[in-house]
Amino acid sequence: MTSIRTMMLGISIMLAAGIVAIDPEVTFGGLEYVFVFLGLVTSFLGFSKKDE
Repeated sequence: MTSIRTMMLGISIMLAAGIVAIDPEVTFGGLEYVFVFLGLVTSFLGFSKKDE
């Protein structure tokens, strides 16, 4: 169950960063793409984690 929660957390991070990335009013200087990458890594870790 924790792997699903980790994957959902990663997806949530990617969605939030994606919304910020397409918003023309917000400027983080490319940092939002780092957040998308971190969300992708978090999702991958949740996918590769084994539940017991």
